[in-house]
Amino acid sequence: LIEVLVGLLILTIGLLAISVMVPTAYTNFTSSGNDTLALAFAQQRLDRLRALPYTDSSLNAGTYTDSGANAPADSPYTRTYQVEADTPVAGVKRLTVTVTGPRSRQVQLKTLITQ
Repeated sequence: LIEVLVGLLILTIGLLAISVMVPTAYTNFTSSGNDTLALAFAQQRLDRLRALPYTDSSLNAGTYTDSGANAPADSPYTRTYQVEADTPVAGVKRLTVTVTGPRSRQVQLKTLITQ
């Protein structure tokens, strides 16, 4: 009888440990999916910007927020990009794309373009 009770106690402790880990694993799984989606949105904007001619008005120095057709469709993500002219040297523009997703998590990609 005592062996059965000890066995049940060990089983109960194991099941409690597993029940604590499952919500944490689910949260981490969901967060990594959100981060992957944010990274894809950032890469998409960066690819579009790099395809533009160096003198295109979308590449004038400033900070821009995607809206309408350029925004990620029906999602809780916001996408902004910043253009810095002549940084780090003359004739070079630094592009920074930032995507903010659920729970205010951010993904940021940077690149340089030249004439």
